Amino acid sequence: MKSPDAEARELARILIDSAQIEQDSGNGMMVPASVIRQLRIMSTPGPATLDEARRRLGIPLAIFEQELRHHLLVWEIVHGARPRSRHAR
Repeated sequence: MKSPDAEARELARILIDSAQIEQDSGNGMMVPASVIRQLRIMSTPGPATLDEARRRLGIPLAIFEQELRHHLLVWEIVHGARPRSRHAR
């Protein structure tokens, strides 16, 4: 069984990775409706901002920001520059 922090980190990575895929596709840094539906976090599934999805899942802001910083660091190492949208909230 995962600790609450480990579960929050995993959920944060799911949100951030899915939003990055949308950003790379030119759709903005949004969590796609398909992920929202799968996580069952909104009564009317549609695209959501990272912050809205984070709040709905109850991911603590400090944990989410750590995972976002890690994501941006890895992205910068792999691609040589930060993604266009640095502010995901």
